[in-house]
Amino acid sequence: MKSTIVLFCTISLLTGFLGGWRSLIKAGNKSYKTGNFTKAKKIYQSAIDTKPDEPISNYNLGVALYQNKEFDQAEKYFLKSINQLTLGKQNKAYYNLGNSQFQMGNFEDAIRSYKSALRNNHVDLDSKHNLELALEKLAQQQRDQESSNNQEQANNENKDGNQNQQRQNSKQQQQNQIAPDVQKMSEADAIRLLEALKNDEHEIRRQILRRQIARQKLPSSDKDW
Repeated sequence: MKSTIVLFCTISLLTGFLGGWRSLIKAGNKSYKTGNFTKAKKIYQSAIDTKPDEPISNYNLGVALYQNKEFDQAEKYFLKSINQLTLGKQNKAYYNLGNSQFQMGNFEDAIRSYKSALRNNHVDLDSKHNLELALEKLAQQQRDQESSNNQEQANNENKDGNQNQQRQNSKQQQQNQIAPDVQKMSEADAIRLLEALKNDEHEIRRQILRRQIARQKLPSSDKDW
């Protein structure tokens, strides 16, 4: 995408008119044309300080900032120049505003700016081309975002599934650890129960034996006294 600049070079027969704001614009344009964008933006800033409401100063500073890859600041000064320019003369400002927004990945804003540029000049082929490119980029951005959201959702589902499986595995491990103890306790209880039954049986037998012995010692009831 190309970036344009308004070159304000007024030639006057009176050297006195070459001073002040016009001389700053001329000096800034000269630095810009030689590729010294850092120097150009400083000069344009001085021009703005001299005439804050002059749209050319803000526009040219925006272009110098754009060429210096300071796109967020360029956007700021293009907007200022648009507010200062009359309708019908805002085409280039909207075009470069769209370029700045495009470079920052703000494709929705860029689309609006290119459309505004075309409303000011419907035969502007550069704005039309960049509008189509911004529409393609926005569609791709939305597809990428949707794909990213789907991937994030899948990752969350897998994470939840893994956590559930881990909880089940942990629960199973706990059950496996408890089961042998329960089994041992059951065997021990069974052994104690058998021993108790044996002891009871022995005790019953001893009681029966004692009763038999006791009967033998009793005197006969039919003895004649």
